[in-house]
Amino acid sequence: MKTFQRHGTLLGRHMRRMALLFIWLCFSCGMASAQATVEYAGATSMAAKTATSIKPPNENLTLPKARGITPSVTNKPGAYLTISTSPPTDIANRHALEEKAGKDAGKLLLRSIPTAARVWIDGKFVGTTPMLLIVPPGKYHVKLQGKRLDSSEQDIGLLPRETREIAVSLRARYPTRVSIR
Repeated sequence: MKTFQRHGTLLGRHMRRMALLFIWLCFSCGMASAQATVEYAGATSMAAKTATSIKPPNENLTLPKARGITPSVTNKPGAYLTISTSPPTDIANRHALEEKAGKDAGKLLLRSIPTAARVWIDGKFVGTTPMLLIVPPGKYHVKLQGKRLDSSEQDIGLLPRETREIAVSLRARYPTRVSIR
């Protein structure tokens, strides 16, 4: 009888421990859900507070509608982020070339394999390939360079009303495969 009572009390202890564990698990899952709800509510209220506390920028600042506008930062303490309204460098350089073209303009068709190689004419960046440039007749130094690719440089003489096509295959500068022996 004593062994039965001893096992019975052990069984009772295990049952009580299991019951407490079950209650604790149910309670902790409920607490985790409640905590997540409270954290979400706090995050949304902070976002709302932040959105309402934002001060308006300089009133005479107008947002530009041109493509490729880059913001610039001033070194003044408390200064707002200013937005440059000038066109990107490549577009400005290309327009400067095309404005000088005149009625005897020549055409440069620039292509590369692979595409999207950067193009410089006389040291000025004018865009990426493929591109068609309408330029005045004359001599030009053309450089094409791709990302992680070799570059190609050529001096080109363009006659009035001439169309010149430049197609360049650029090789990978870095190996794409490595074999270990």
